[in-house]
Amino acid sequence: MNSRAVESNFRDFNKSVLTAYIIVLILALITLTAFLVLRGQYPIILALLAIPAVVLIITQPRWALYQYILCLFVMVAIDREIPIFLTDISALLVIAAAALDLLTSDRLPQQFPRLFFNFVFLLTALSIAAVFGYDPVVSLNPLARITFLMVTFLSLYRLVVKAGVERLVGMFFWVCVLHSVIVVVPFIISGGEMRSFGFSGTAYDDLAMLTLPVGLALFIWSKAEYATKYLFGSMLIFSSLVATQSRASLAFAVFASAAVLILSLGRYRRIAARQPSVEKALTGSEAPRPVKKRVAVLCLSVILLAAAVISLMPDVYGAVLSRFESALTFKPSGTVRTRLELWRSALMAFSHHPLLGVGPGSFRIFHEIFPSLHMQPLHHYVRGLSAHSLFLHYLAEAGLLGAAALVALFVNQFRISRSTWRRQQPIDQTGYSLALYVVGLMFLVTTLFEAGWIWGQFGFPFVFFAALIVRYHLR
Repeated sequence: MNSRAVESNFRDFNKSVLTAYIIVLILALITLTAFLVLRGQYPIILALLAIPAVVLIITQPRWALYQYILCLFVMVAIDREIPIFLTDISALLVIAAAALDLLTSDRLPQQFPRLFFNFVFLLTALSIAAVFGYDPVVSLNPLARITFLMVTFLSLYRLVVKAGVERLVGMFFWVCVLHSVIVVVPFIISGGEMRSFGFSGTAYDDLAMLTLPVGLALFIWSKAEYATKYLFGSMLIFSSLVATQSRASLAFAVFASAAVLILSLGRYRRIAARQPSVEKALTGSEAPRPVKKRVAVLCLSVILLAAAVISLMPDVYGAVLSRFESALTFKPSGTVRTRLELWRSALMAFSHHPLLGVGPGSFRIFHEIFPSLHMQPLHHYVRGLSAHSLFLHYLAEAGLLGAAALVALFVNQFRISRSTWRRQQPIDQTGYSLALYVVGLMFLVTTLFEAGWIWGQFGFPFVFFAALIVRYHLR
């Protein structure tokens, strides 16, 4: 049988036999759903209704990516005992979509993407630390989590080309903008007394911390018709960060925003030094980008927003100010005090086991490894928690080997994003490369001080942006 005959038969199968199977399946689902309605089996009904959505998602790579972004902002537990969250299911759908795309493609990948071997190095280091740790059994969960994140990263990397990096960055920004409204409204209604996080739970402040510099980069380097929208969205995200009253996230967001302004002005000056007419140099095929003017507009907008809050909502201003003032005292209290206790415990574990640590997953059972911790008054309140610093946590659990693998991963993703930003590129790509560069910087800096970008649900935004950074570098 020649190739034309095979192709003809395949088309006939798609048009007739496959359609008949789909119709029969739909009728069977309708019949079964009606039967379960009569029996009152509503959880099973919801599961059946989800089947068509799942099939549609895994067969449409763009939809798989879109639902992944949406789920990043919804912290819903499917099963808290295991635990399984909605983001875990979302990542599984992305993996299934990438596997289907790979199986139906006539070309296999020629090489692994950058950062893949960093994940392998990290897994290897954790495996070695687990073997020599206090309880290898508790290390299974961290190892499984890193493996799952690595597979999710590979899947996202493969699917990103189906939608485009620019579209995905923009969608992430606008989803955060919509969510910021959900965060800000309850905060204002409560007069600033309630810390608001929306559907994301305590993960929202970290997501907004990453998104704010993205919006500012797009505002400064976007076309005129989009600039005002990006500025308005960025102001909403900044307001929502204040609503969370998360001091560290807000401080890092301000740092990243300042980096966006400095890098933008630096790029503008370099273009002006090379070109006789900077406006012509910034034009290309599109309208010119008035970088200096937009930086001035941004600074003025922040001042006006702060003045409006102080004059129109003094209760909100007072509540926020009192919380931030408490962090500047010489006698730490509240979360600052407990965080210092966690850091002290991590450094104590590292000092006893500097090379391989106490074993992945063992930080939560420190009271069994170091009985003297029971003598510390604050240990009762922090027992079972993480070190609240990814770097210190890895020093404690995996020693110098694991911490080196962790730092190598985050340093390399930053180096890739910086390399993309520093090379010459069209004006339309400047905002996106700057956004990814600053996000890469934030991942690196916050990992050394606080955030946990490969813990639990926080790992999913990291592998998402890591895939965007690596894929955008190939342009």
